[in-house]
Amino acid sequence: MKSRTICLVIALAVARWATIENRLETWAEAGQLFLERPVVGWGPGSYPLLARADPGRPHADSLLLTIAAEQGLVGLVAWGWLAVWPARAVARSADPARLGLAASAVHNLVDNTTIWYWPGIAVAVTLAIVERESGCD
Repeated sequence: MKSRTICLVIALAVARWATIENRLETWAEAGQLFLERPVVGWGPGSYPLLARADPGRPHADSLLLTIAAEQGLVGLVAWGWLAVWPARAVARSADPARLGLAASAVHNLVDNTTIWYWPGIAVAVTLAIVERESGCD
């Protein structure tokens, strides 16, 4: 518990208030977009076209909120279903690669790195290697 507190303090110390404020504004906007069309959202890839707080922003600084705004409940359920099997695999193992995937998933709650090619490719390749090694159970 003590090390987690120290990590949180360090993270907050290096975070700039402008970045935090921007994320909160972006998240609120994505939430509003979701509430306007909660079932199917505005369509995949539509967030940059709809962003008012930061026009042209490619995502809502949260994978979940980006999916919610663009694909609504239908998209959230579909993405959630796709996330179940790797999440179960991560929960059953202390393998460093799997823990890395878990860290990436947690990070994507407050960012959306998978929208960029290289992080997305790295996560996909790591997931494929982990699942191949485990026999895709």
